[in-house]
Amino acid sequence: MSVIDLAEVADVEVGSEQMPRPRADLPLETRRVRLRPLTPDDYGMLYELTTDPRVGLRLGYRGATPSPEEFVDSLWRHVMAQFIIESTQSMRALGLVVASSPDLRNRFAYLSVMADPRTHGTGLAMHGAALFVNYVFSVFDLRKLYAESLDPSFRRFKSGLGRYFHEEGCLRGHEYLDGEYVDMHLLAMYREDWRVIRESVLPRLVGPRRHAARDGKAPEAAAPAIPDL
Repeated sequence: MSVIDLAEVADVEVGSEQMPRPRADLPLETRRVRLRPLTPDDYGMLYELTTDPRVGLRLGYRGATPSPEEFVDSLWRHVMAQFIIESTQSMRALGLVVASSPDLRNRFAYLSVMADPRTHGTGLAMHGAALFVNYVFSVFDLRKLYAESLDPSFRRFKSGLGRYFHEEGCLRGHEYLDGEYVDMHLLAMYREDWRVIRESVLPRLVGPRRHAARDGKAPEAAAPAIPDL
């Protein structure tokens, strides 16, 4: 099990601010994916995703093709934390999760998830997002994580509305995509909701493998690999 092996949560004075430490045993891996730090070796893969019409038209540059230098600079601009989502089976990078543009006075930041189109429908990106949301709410004293989603993307995970996240606004016909103007949804995950959600979600994602040795039971079989990943 991959964890952050740090001290228990405590407040540490940094200048006039207090920065929280993550609690020990903070999970960064499920049975199918893990989160790992972003390195320069990932830039090429992420640039390809950003300029892939299946991804880039709905995220970031909205179909524009930035220079490699501009792209790399944008990867770290206003970032609070970010990780690569990686398959535990193939060890290949599947996408990126980011918390950015934090407002520490009002205690919110923005969440974004960029994933290889081949993961759509597999749940792999959502596994990585769940780990990351737990990480952010554990490490940083935020009330909310906001996310903006164009309507075609929103439809893929709309079933989680009211259970895992809330819609706080909708800009009608806000952006041009695929020959039409589509809605932009402003979504939010609340810290108090996540405290309840994680008790049911995280054990299902990390539990069987993590507790197998302790319980003396054979670990659960790994999920089938996704083709070509």
